[in-house]
Amino acid sequence: MLNAVIEGDGDAAFTYLLQIEELSPEYEAIIKSIISVLHKASLEQVLKNSDDADIKDLASKIDAEFCQLLYEISVNAYSKFNVHPNAKEAIEICLLRMLAFNPLHKIDNNKSPSELEKKNLKNETQSVTKAPDFKKVDGMKSVNLEADAIKETINISINSNEEWIKIFNSLDISPFARNYFGYLSFKSFESNLLILESNEEEINIPENVFAEFKTVCIPILGDKLSIEVQLGKGSISPINKQNEIESEKQLKAEESVSSDPSIQNFLKKFDANIKDGSIKPAE
Repeated sequence: MLNAVIEGDGDAAFTYLLQIEELSPEYEAIIKSIISVLHKASLEQVLKNSDDADIKDLASKIDAEFCQLLYEISVNAYSKFNVHPNAKEAIEICLLRMLAFNPLHKIDNNKSPSELEKKNLKNETQSVTKAPDFKKVDGMKSVNLEADAIKETINISINSNEEWIKIFNSLDISPFARNYFGYLSFKSFESNLLILESNEEEINIPENVFAEFKTVCIPILGDKLSIEVQLGKGSISPINKQNEIESEKQLKAEESVSSDPSIQNFLKKFDANIKDGSIKPAE
């Protein structure tokens, strides 16, 4: 089933799932198995320590970053499994997310002609953009992207990190690009040059991810946009900011429960405890 996901074959993936369901397994066990297989494959890619031929084969054909993404998707699905109204749907949504984020983009069979036309138009637009040119800037590894003029110049200013975070969160980008650029902090945007900072000395962002990010930013920041990534410790990044917000929500939810007299009386009456991790903030 995971091989089908890696190949972007949705029909085959769900056919395998149907075959598994005929054995009447526990749905929770299916997700656990997926997590275990991806964990072993990740270790095999780094340590070459597996004696299982299937694990070796899986590790050899899946991109390391995509393997990590599938692992995160499956762990996230497992963490929400007990609160999902339908166990089967939890598995299906997990598979759909895995297929949707597949970088091979092979899930086109069920798209309408208009959808395919839009996708082809997008690909053509991206092909106009030049490939990123890696170079050193002031002793730091940077990336400078020069774009062909494909749209009218857009005049926009970004005066604070908060403004950049709002723009970043509005971008329609892949999980790969969001994961790479979401951990970069904003430094400046002047004269069509966007400078982002990383607190890691080695900056290794794949060229295709840079190209995607810039293509998505151009309609907002202008067709003459250039991007540089430098070493630094600037403002908080968009993902770290979101993590802070989620942590605050979680803390408030826990404080709300612990200060609620009716809940505390109920716990005392039945000599009960609240299960760790069961308190979730309201959406």
